[in-house]
Amino acid sequence: MPAYAGRLFDYHFEHPELVRLVQWARLEGRFTPAAYDKRAGSHGRRTAAIQDAQQRGHATSRLAAHQILTLIESIAVGWTITTAEFLTGADAPPEHREVHRQIIIDSVRRLTSEP
Repeated sequence: MPAYAGRLFDYHFEHPELVRLVQWARLEGRFTPAAYDKRAGSHGRRTAAIQDAQQRGHATSRLAAHQILTLIESIAVGWTITTAEFLTGADAPPEHREVHRQIIIDSVRRLTSEP
């Protein structure tokens, strides 16, 4: 799960238009049944993977799998939105992205591990 969060952060960092397009579609209510089905299927597979990790003792069971998934995605994607100017501005050192990525990975590791 921590590695997934890192990959998700990287993907959204490299494709900033995706968040804008999804938000615009939500505002206009433009999700088609096919798009909804695809998203629901993807969400179901990721949730099932977390449930499997929980059953094998590799992830906390303090939270439901769908709650963990929502938190992971919120942390990874939210960071690309709220810190974009610090990560992509002309004065942004290249290492800032890796620092932010590592914070996300460490946060998800702590979030998903047992106390």
